[in-house]
Amino acid sequence: MRYKLILSDIDGTLIKDDLSVSEENKAAIAAFRARGGQFVICTGRLIESVRGFIDGLSLNEQKIAAVGLQGAVIKDSAGKLLCCRAMDADTAFRIVRYAEETGTYCHIYDSDRVYIPAHNEINRMYAYFTGAPLCEKGVLSAYIRQNRFAPIKVMLVIERGSEDRYFKAFGEMGLVGVKNIMSSDTYFEFVSDKAGKGEGLLAAAAYLGIDPAETIAIGDNMNDIEMIETAGLGVAVKNAIPALKNAADLVTERDNNESAVAEVIRRFCLD
Repeated sequence: MRYKLILSDIDGTLIKDDLSVSEENKAAIAAFRARGGQFVICTGRLIESVRGFIDGLSLNEQKIAAVGLQGAVIKDSAGKLLCCRAMDADTAFRIVRYAEETGTYCHIYDSDRVYIPAHNEINRMYAYFTGAPLCEKGVLSAYIRQNRFAPIKVMLVIERGSEDRYFKAFGEMGLVGVKNIMSSDTYFEFVSDKAGKGEGLLAAAAYLGIDPAETIAIGDNMNDIEMIETAGLGVAVKNAIPALKNAADLVTERDNNESAVAEVIRRFCLD
């Protein structure tokens, strides 16, 4: 089998807009795994918040079921932490303090939960769609400073079309040791410069003893570009943003609501 490992994004890629996995995708993934392939979810979410998908696809039978928090965290199927690439606490403090000073909503992550300043409509909706556990901590910059807490990810929720202003502001701050990732048109995220979905793919392949040339990556958004460019075969689903399509080796004929993942598996892994 030419491709032994598939890493797939979830939102806008593996799941439909109603947040379900199609039966066609389930069957194709099962057929790929029956031939010895490894199917790993690669997401910006916490790994625990995709546990339902892991269980529903029986991925807990694999050594690695998911790569989380934009490639910064890998756990084995028993929940043991294999890889965790946190940010520097001082850098995280500067990012979060800027968000607080400008009135921009922000929350931070460890490997298991989301730390929020207070419950509001933004994080309630985030928890509803992702299943992420929320932990209220008050002023997050103070929590980071007082506890020397090194977040794994920092996420700002910005207004659509305002990203250039944030890129400019953070660029002028001269932040080191982090990379910025836009995972949607409103999610402006930071992780360690040793993370990112491309690094997550390489780490997962290494743990499984698979050559990166034998991997497929499938995605739809900006945060998938590194993964797409790192994989042996980088695939953008039909509904992907133009930048990802330009970076991909292949664009599917189907979108996420039409079982695009199954299309890829049938074309490249079941012949």
